[in-house]
Amino acid sequence: MSKHLDTVLHKAVDEGLLAVAHTEFADQHRSWPVIVMTGIAAWFAAIPLGVLVGLMFLSGANVYGTALVLGLVFLGVAVAILHKGTIPLFLEQLAIPGLIIGTVLFVVGLGNMGFASHDLAFAMAVAALLLFGLAFLLPQAWLRVLLGAAGSSLGVMALAGVPHVGHGLFNLSYPLAWKCLAAVWLLGQVVLARLERTPQGAGKAAALETVLTGMGGMTLLALAYCSGPTFLLSASLTSGFDGSDAVYLPGRLNALLSVACALGAAGWMMHRWPALRSAAFAALGGTAVILCWLTPSLGVVLLMLAVCVSTGRRNLAMLAAAAGLWMVGALYYYLYWPLAHKALFLLGCGLALGAIARFAMPDSPSLLAPGSDPASDPLPLLQPAPATDRRADPRWKRGLLAGAGLLALLIASAAIWQKEALIRTGQPVFVELAPVDPRSLMQGDYMVLNYAFPPDLDVRDKARTRLVAQRAPNGVVKLLGVHDGRPLGPQEMLIEMITKRGRPLIVTDAWYFKEGEAKRWETARYGEFRVDSNGKALLVGLRGPNLERL
Repeated sequence: MSKHLDTVLHKAVDEGLLAVAHTEFADQHRSWPVIVMTGIAAWFAAIPLGVLVGLMFLSGANVYGTALVLGLVFLGVAVAILHKGTIPLFLEQLAIPGLIIGTVLFVVGLGNMGFASHDLAFAMAVAALLLFGLAFLLPQAWLRVLLGAAGSSLGVMALAGVPHVGHGLFNLSYPLAWKCLAAVWLLGQVVLARLERTPQGAGKAAALETVLTGMGGMTLLALAYCSGPTFLLSASLTSGFDGSDAVYLPGRLNALLSVACALGAAGWMMHRWPALRSAAFAALGGTAVILCWLTPSLGVVLLMLAVCVSTGRRNLAMLAAAAGLWMVGALYYYLYWPLAHKALFLLGCGLALGAIARFAMPDSPSLLAPGSDPASDPLPLLQPAPATDRRADPRWKRGLLAGAGLLALLIASAAIWQKEALIRTGQPVFVELAPVDPRSLMQGDYMVLNYAFPPDLDVRDKARTRLVAQRAPNGVVKLLGVHDGRPLGPQEMLIEMITKRGRPLIVTDAWYFKEGEAKRWETARYGEFRVDSNGKALLVGLRGPNLERL
């Protein structure tokens, strides 16, 4: 039976009815621990190989030309190895770092050949196209996904540039560059749908599907990252993000584009499932439109979510939903709106969604057209749920939902209460601010902070530690050094220090303010903190040269 099934599958592949990627499971006899260990060994072998190649060939007058040629050689050999059907596992895994080394050498070599005005950006654009082309040549589906993600990243850097390294071809902001890539992904879905209609295009459709998966996943992750930190998660997760979405009030064009994408997502969902053509779904779409007006990238994510849901791409759909939730949470930290207004707005949206789900949405809506057969849907992601009686639901389910909501409120309230208690009972101290580069002192709507630490302070391997500080009668403290456990003196206290990218800080490295208030804070010379007995500190304001309020 198994032999007959393999014969049928291979015949379907030969006739173009099935892609090779769909039948690869029949030839996989390697356990994943063997693959992982072999891959680690291959990486350890590739690192000294790359160093050896660099020492042997990347020297002399024409270094960049040699790097370009070596990059093409590495890529060619790696593709030749991976394209073979039966090869030793070690060679297959060794070809993966060969692809990476070849791409790096290609970008470095081409970026310094002087072919274009923006050499590095031009090299990245060519490398992105090269990676996309290689993805269609290789039979490994998982590798095509990775090449799609890598090609997308290089393409965006070609459009936007690399910070502190070089300008992009169009000098776009990173959020805008990723939105352009999302548009390419949507166009790719149209091409994919056309290829899937004919048996002759099955192989190309399978290859394009995996490349688009990598592209779409990387785009969703990048858009969420560019939106900034999300609610109740540390801002350090996104330190160094572009910030275009989080700092400035969305321009009319960006807001209109986001709203247009949200309306397109709603229209597409109603087109695919006529049961959604209801007042309840219209109210839900209206709430989403309001959120998209204030969150410039949310509309693109919702449109990608609608396409993924309607085409049965479950993994990408879940990633898009997570990215959308991240962006809604990031709205809490946006600087162009007062905190109280944002909190009330998010609370109102939550209540509106809860009311829609409780009173307007039917118990078991059919998402397929009336009278259609669920089995006829090509990729059914959402199937009609069996009718249920709400009154017969177990009570523990309602209690679980209520408990989850109560727990979320308790966590948020506890965090707020702790900070309020520290502000109320903490000891007021003032820490002197050290000079910083004047060009980076004011960055839009926040001020970079640098503190007057002792010059001999060693911050290596100290992600979080406590410093000894000597407090003067006026509240100004002098930071003495790391606490070694000795008893504190009469005027000494502890202040907790953190490190961020190897730089010592107290609580934070920035002071945020409303747009247009830069003049007010430019004379700041001291940071005002509240510190408890354990050294935990909280920045509450800035003071002038004479400790005057600003």
